[in-house]
Amino acid sequence: MVSIILGPIALLTIPIGIFLLLKRVGTIRRVFAEGVPVEAILVQKRLSRGEWILRYRYSYGSDVYEVVNYVVGWSLGIQRGDRLEAVVNPKKPTQAFLTTLYLKKVSA
Repeated sequence: MVSIILGPIALLTIPIGIFLLLKRVGTIRRVFAEGVPVEAILVQKRLSRGEWILRYRYSYGSDVYEVVNYVVGWSLGIQRGDRLEAVVNPKKPTQAFLTTLYLKKVSA
């Protein structure tokens, strides 16, 4: 009886999870392709349930924004107070991503 109820739920969970993951990756790629680089300051870095909670502040236009981003990883190599580059979505300035987390540096 339980498998009759849980089976369909499990079958729906996987496609929904994949859809949300692909949507998130698409959003990040679009912001990096069309975005504007700005300087951001990391104001909070906290580990919670195996993921880092990062809060950073930046200015775009005449406004100041503060964004929270959740990142899975052991060592991020950034500390509270660091000045970092972020890429802001010009159409939706509340959306910004830190380049150090998403872009791989290529050595010459």
